[in-house]
Amino acid sequence: MRQRMRTIAAIALLGALTIGFALLGCTSRLGPVVATQTEGGIDRPNLPDITVARARDCVAEYGS
Repeated sequence: MRQRMRTIAAIALLGALTIGFALLGCTSRLGPVVATQTEGGIDRPNLPDITVARARDCVAEYGS
C-alpha cells in the first residue's frame, strides 16, 4: 500500500512540476501590453498616486 501511495505522490508531483514549467515557458511569448484610460485624463488618473508611481517604475525597469 505504501509503494502505491509513493507512486501516486511521485506522479502528482511530476505532473505539477510539468504544468508549472509549461506555464513559465508560455509567458515568454507575451507581446507588449498597451494600457489605456478613458476617464480622468493624463494629469488626473483614476488611480491612487502610489499605484501610478509603482507602475511607472515597473515600466521603466522592465519595459524593454
